[in-house]
Amino acid sequence: MDLNSENKFTDEEYEEIACTSIRNYLNKDMSNDYIKKNYGLAVKRMICKAKETQEAKPTGIKSIVEGDTSISYDDTIDNLIVDCEIKALLPQPYIKMY
Repeated sequence: MDLNSENKFTDEEYEEIACTSIRNYLNKDMSNDYIKKNYGLAVKRMICKAKETQEAKPTGIKSIVEGDTSISYDDTIDNLIVDCEIKALLPQPYIKMY
């Protein structure tokens, strides 16, 4: 059984997750269309990084040992986060003042 096949996202799902991550990071209510139009490079880079990570190893698994079967789970899954590289492509987050 391929551990990776059950966890694959469609391109639309990757795009939705990237837009949601950017919206949350910027702390501003904006549509996915607005995000894709204005921050398209950040969306594309997040999707590329997520696909590269998912192809490299199964999501959530840090290591697998075959002798006596041992699996370690990763507690820092970073497939679609706004890291330093993505932040460089985005404006500063908005501060909400209530």
